[in-house]
Amino acid sequence: VNKGFAVALVVPPVEVEGCPNLCVLMGHIPHPGHNLTGRQEIARVCGEVADHCMIAMGDWNTKDVSLPWATLIGGKPSLVEPLANTCCYPLTVFAFDHTATNIAGARSAGHTILDYQLTKFPHRAEHHPTSVQLQLPGAGAGDVVFF
Repeated sequence: VNKGFAVALVVPPVEVEGCPNLCVLMGHIPHPGHNLTGRQEIARVCGEVADHCMIAMGDWNTKDVSLPWATLIGGKPSLVEPLANTCCYPLTVFAFDHTATNIAGARSAGHTILDYQLTKFPHRAEHHPTSVQLQLPGAGAGDVVFF
């Protein structure tokens, strides 16, 4: 089963405490039991930034992202949001779509789960689009950064 991801090393528009750069990943992770590769590419693009300044979002194909996170990035996320069911049309019985981060002090400032978008062309693999707002510690004392 082939899935994919994109990864980028970016400079945030506002400095995040301990993270002058962020490693950002968007992916469609294979279902559990399938070969999961990509760790070398993440390391090539982000280096050690991925160890503590990673934001990863997408279809994880599991409610608990611990195993794919450990395989792709190493360690474990400090925040995973949402944990609500987002898959799949029309029953919505799986919690697969998450944003996860390992940034120290990260908190959720809320999430939005949108309605199915392709109602004129329904497909059993469609997921609800999700949006998560992260609250991250800013570089200055007491600063808060929203992403």
